[in-house]
Amino acid sequence: MPSPLELAGVVTGSMVLDQLYCELLVDRRLRGGGYRRLSPGEARRLARALARLLEAPPGRRLAGLTVVGEAAGVYWAVSPDLAVTRGDRVAGLVRARIRRSLRVYESDYGLLQLAALVLDNQGLLDDDAVLLVIVGESREALARGIEETLAGPRIRPLIGRGWRASTRVYDRGEAEALAGRLSGYWLGARPPEPRPSPSRCSRCPLAGECPYSAAGHSGGAGGSAYI
Repeated sequence: MPSPLELAGVVTGSMVLDQLYCELLVDRRLRGGGYRRLSPGEARRLARALARLLEAPPGRRLAGLTVVGEAAGVYWAVSPDLAVTRGDRVAGLVRARIRRSLRVYESDYGLLQLAALVLDNQGLLDDDAVLLVIVGESREALARGIEETLAGPRIRPLIGRGWRASTRVYDRGEAEALAGRLSGYWLGARPPEPRPSPSRCSRCPLAGECPYSAAGHSGGAGGSAYI
């Protein structure tokens, strides 16, 4: 049986988010042809596009950014929603989401950590880069949150009317640990690991057929998926 990485070729952001949710979900979708395969040529074009974007003026916000490169033996292609440059390096990576709950999930930071690690490996990340997740209850609230959070000289956590901005300073050790854990599945070093919990399983499309499902139960492993 081919390894997950042989099936995927390049691990994309949607695969990463599904994996952080539950590896049984990403494994089922991968083997069922549920993801569009990114060709090596497309990956190289995305990498060249990133290099051109980083020639922008210092401090400029970059949209449509896809970070492409290797970490922990896996080739990743993940897309933060925005990046902020400082000179010829990235000083901040942003994930912007519309959620009425204003919850910030660990998977939000997981995606940014992988993108930052790939940039760090390529010498394109600032020494004190910040990972920023902005959540708004509407498109308008999210836009206000982005403007206010990135308006000052420093990226910092803030809370406004209908939006919330949460930050973490990039930590290479944490990012390497995450990439190492995720890559074990992609390289075929271990089987997919379920992450059952009532809240997670109740929203999973596999809940009705998964033997590990905790949907409808009052307890279960996994804990809270948000912070």
